[in-house]
Amino acid sequence: MTARLNHKIVENILRLYTCLEKIKESDLNEEISAMPFCSFEGFSTNEEEIYRQYSIKLIQEQSWIPQKYHNRLKNYDYNTHTPMLSKYKKMISKWGRRQYKQDMSINDAIKILNS
Repeated sequence: MTARLNHKIVENILRLYTCLEKIKESDLNEEISAMPFCSFEGFSTNEEEIYRQYSIKLIQEQSWIPQKYHNRLKNYDYNTHTPMLSKYKKMISKWGRRQYKQDMSINDAIKILNS
């Protein structure tokens, strides 16, 4: 069954990953870059296709993840082959009130990625 699209959650996920990419740039010991889920991978085409399509639209047509952080091939399909929405929701929840800050600490990033 395909999930019903919640535009705001996809937008918040992409905002979060933009912040995480900025942290990875400044993380001299590369701790964040070595963690699982440190880069946006997409959604499952089986259960979350509508989310995948919307995220692709935002990334490719509206540059929601700046190109310097988006180092994927142009034909990358953002199919995770496993449902990701619940993981992303946990990360967004942990991000909490910091959502609209453009910066976060390395410790905040670690907590978010571990959620």
